Amino acid sequence: MNGPVVLNSFTWPAQLYRGDFPLNFRLAAAGWGKACLGSNCSPQSLKSGLMLVVEDGHRLCNTPNFFNRPPSASLLCADPLDGSTCRGDSGGYLGGTDSNGVHFVVGVTSFGPGNCWGRSAFSSVTHYFNWIMSIGG
Repeated sequence: MNGPVVLNSFTWPAQLYRGDFPLNFRLAAAGWGKACLGSNCSPQSLKSGLMLVVEDGHRLCNTPNFFNRPPSASLLCADPLDGSTCRGDSGGYLGGTDSNGVHFVVGVTSFGPGNCWGRSAFSSVTHYFNWIMSIGG
């Protein structure tokens, strides 16, 4: 970064979420990935979509039916409600705002469907909280 982040109506601080996250909770995923498949699908702006947290890493999202990945306690999985992750969204956030207006980050986009619509996996901020704090705390 070339300088300090300026907080305005487009940028604001977010807390890292700690603890177990409730399933069937609506959150927003955001990223700079493709908005569709094809060569003319590169986004010109940050995209976001609502997703529903459906599984943690101990459950279905890490079975062989889900990208042939081994189970991992470090993942959260979410289904799309009005948008999904796609190629290039890795590193984007999964988060929301609580009833007090506090913004929070629950996960970081890890991987998802090749067709840009479907269940996506997010690295759990709670799982990596101590490591995150040791690096940039």
